[in-house]
This record gives sequence, C-alpha cells and structure tokens, in this order.
Amino acid sequence: LSNLLYGSEVWGTGLKEKDKKKIKKVIKFISKVTSISSDELLTILNDTYKNKFKSIVHKILNDQSHPLNHIFSTMKSSTNNTRNGWLNMYTRTEKYSHSFIPQALLYLSNNVLPNFL
Repeated sequence: LSNLLYGSEVWGTGLKEKDKKKIKKVIKFISKVTSISSDELLTILNDTYKNKFKSIVHKILNDQSHPLNHIFSTMKSSTNNTRNGWLNMYTRTEKYSHSFIPQALLYLSNNVLPNFL
C-alpha cells in the first residue's frame, strides 16, 4: 500500500479512469493475498490519501520559501464575500481542474477533499 500512496497527494487528483481501474485491480489482488476486503483497503487508501493531501497543503501554506506558496497566497481573498476567504481557480480544461493546485484551492475554500479512487 505504501507504494501506491507514494506521492499520491500530488498525482492522485489527476488520475485517469483507466489508471484508476488498474489500481483497483492491484487492490483486489492485495485483498486476496492479505485477506482484507477490497472495500476496507479502499477506505484505508482514501483516508491516508486525504490526510497526506491536507498535510502537504498546510505545509505549503506555512512555508514561505515553498515555490507554490505564492500561488496560494495570491488566491487568498481580501474581501469577506468568499467562503472561508479563498478564491476558486478558473481552469480552461477538465484535466487541469483535477490537478493538485485547483483541488487544493477547492479544499481550502470549501473544505472538500478529493478521493483517491
């Protein structure tokens, strides 16, 4: 499971459907070998993924020297009209809207975390 989750907080939001199917096959195989149900493994993966995602977003916000910190700080709203003080990011493509930065801003503004699978 640790191999599946390595770096997943960054690349996990942009998975294509065919990649998700491949990962689900691996999870199904792992469940047969370990005698843990697939649903339980998916729950563990999603919970771990969400915790890692929140952790990396907060590390970026707290580290002024991080390269993405300026992107998040520019998306902080100066008015109180926005929910939780964060602006949403406009994306032209569906693919980019599922990448790390827009998903992180969605989490900050609406407290919604993406699922891994």
